[in-house]
This record gives sequence, C-alpha cells and structure tokens, in this order.
Amino acid sequence: FLFLFLISKTQEMRHFGFFFLSFFASLWIASFYEESASLKWGSSSNYIERYIKRLNKPLLKLLLLIQLLSGALFYISDLSIPFSQAKNVTQFLREEGVSNDLVAADRYHIIPAVTGYLNKSVYCLITEKEEKFLVWNNEKRKVLNEKEVLNAVGRVSTNHPGDIILILNYPLRKSGDALIADSKFRIHLLRKFEGSMCPYENFYAYTVSKQ
Repeated sequence: FLFLFLISKTQEMRHFGFFFLSFFASLWIASFYEESASLKWGSSSNYIERYIKRLNKPLLKLLLLIQLLSGALFYISDLSIPFSQAKNVTQFLREEGVSNDLVAADRYHIIPAVTGYLNKSVYCLITEKEEKFLVWNNEKRKVLNEKEVLNAVGRVSTNHPGDIILILNYPLRKSGDALIADSKFRIHLLRKFEGSMCPYENFYAYTVSKQ
C-alpha cells in the first residue's frame, strides 16, 4: 500500500483507511501464529517479538474502542458538517433549473464528485473536453491559475451559445462580477458552498454569460 500511494500520488484523507485496515488485519492475523523460526536475529529481536505479542490483543481492543468512539463522534459531526458539498451544489443547480446547462470545472478531482450527482459529464477546462471519470495522467494533474481558468472559460464560451455554470473549489480573487479575457463575457457568483469537513470539497458556483 505504501508503494502504491507513493507512485500514484493520491494521498487523500479518505484513502488512509487502507493503512489502518492493513495494520489492524496484520495484528489480528499475527495473533494466530507462533513466532517464525526463520526470523530469529538474536536475543533483542526475540524480546521485541515477545513484547509485541503480549501487547497484540490489548492493542486490538484499544483500536476497536478508538474506532467505536471516533465513529460515533464523526457520525454526529457529519449530521451538521458534511464531508463534501458536492451533493449540495448539484442540488442547488437543479433547483435553479441550470443543471442542464454546460457545467465546467477546472481541477480534475472536482469532476467525479459533481458528475456522480448530476449524472452527466462536466467540461474539464484542463483537457478542454467533457469528462466524467477520474483517469489520472500528467495532464490532469496540472493546476490552472486564475488567469488560465478565465481564458479557458472564455474560449469555451465563444463556441457555446448559452450560459455556462463554472464550479470551482476556491473563490475567485475578484469580488462581484469579474470580466473574462477580452471583456466579452461576464462571470457572476451564484452561491458559495463552504464548511465541509474536507477543505477541497468546498465549492463555488459561478454563471458565465455573454455581455
């Protein structure tokens, strides 16, 4: 698991449960086996192995207790603090009647969170095409700055007759209406979706329209 995470560079908060499950399963399986005759390197290693075996079952019970308490705590927190605002932002788009408009996003990990609830593809400003699933490559790891985002939105607006819904996980630095590229388009903040448990799962919905 460590090797996989190092080469894939997907060290997200939700992925680290694999490490806990692996560690817990290793302790549990080890409690059923005697010490290995092929792993004797001296008296110090034997002492450490005996010490670990003595702590094995109490440590398993402690981990289960911590999981029980933390699970209850986070369940209560989740009732008031959502892990992600993806569901709320897509529900807002449906209520406003703009979910059928072209929806664009810049950072690639936003796309699967939004498309799962919208059940439609989202225009990716990095690849400049519609995307629905998360397929990592070097191009999609790229991060656009604000100027590049606005220029990309300007290019797609030129070929799109209607308004565009822009979903970002950070607010634009310019307050109020921001002019895009050559000032032929205008971007307006529809609503902020903040306060999620995961910081990059906050969303900001903008509408892009021609002047």
